[in-house]
Amino acid sequence: MIINSKTKILFGILIVGIIVIGGWWILTKKNEGVPTTAELKTCSMNSDCILVKSIKGLDHIPVIDEGCGCKCIISINKKFKNLWEQKRDEFKNVECKTLCKPCTFFMTNSRAECKNLQCIVRSMEKIIFENDCDKLEKQIDMLIESANYCDVDSDCVISTEFWCPFGCYNLFNKNTNLTEVREGIEKYHKNCPECIYDCNRPPTQEEVICKNNKCIDSRYEK
Repeated sequence: MIINSKTKILFGILIVGIIVIGGWWILTKKNEGVPTTAELKTCSMNSDCILVKSIKGLDHIPVIDEGCGCKCIISINKKFKNLWEQKRDEFKNVECKTLCKPCTFFMTNSRAECKNLQCIVRSMEKIIFENDCDKLEKQIDMLIESANYCDVDSDCVISTEFWCPFGCYNLFNKNTNLTEVREGIEKYHKNCPECIYDCNRPPTQEEVICKNNKCIDSRYEK
């Protein structure tokens, strides 16, 4: 059978089309269920965010051989921790085509924060506490809130050291460094009006549970 030039062209176009569609389908399947960078970093409060090690600075779930950024750690929503680590390990040998500067952030000098509904990496520079008592109280409340996170019940600990106006007791992750909280509260009690209120007994360790990645007092759970 003799194939004329028009048929050859149409046949070639058909083959190219099949290759393009097939490649698109494979890539789509490979990306299926993988969060975008924005989804990976979405948050509503500091305790939503954690630090994770990156693959030569990659700041999103890798799905193909690609270049990368230059951060050595990134901050993501903690619900993606297992997925991130799984994908990171799959692509740990991917060559980084980007010339990276020396690392700025490490696990030891950084913390994860939620800013504008996105998880970011923040240098652990010393917090400058406000002199205004109302603003100082809000700063401390945010630090206390960001220290309350968990994966299992045993992550949670109970503290009764901070007292009024910061609660009759507080629940924290057992690995939280409370140095900044203590410094802020010390400044508050030195410079701000005293407050007193009555408190019920704090929960026992058995009454504290982890729910939705927050430590809570199960006595008040509906």
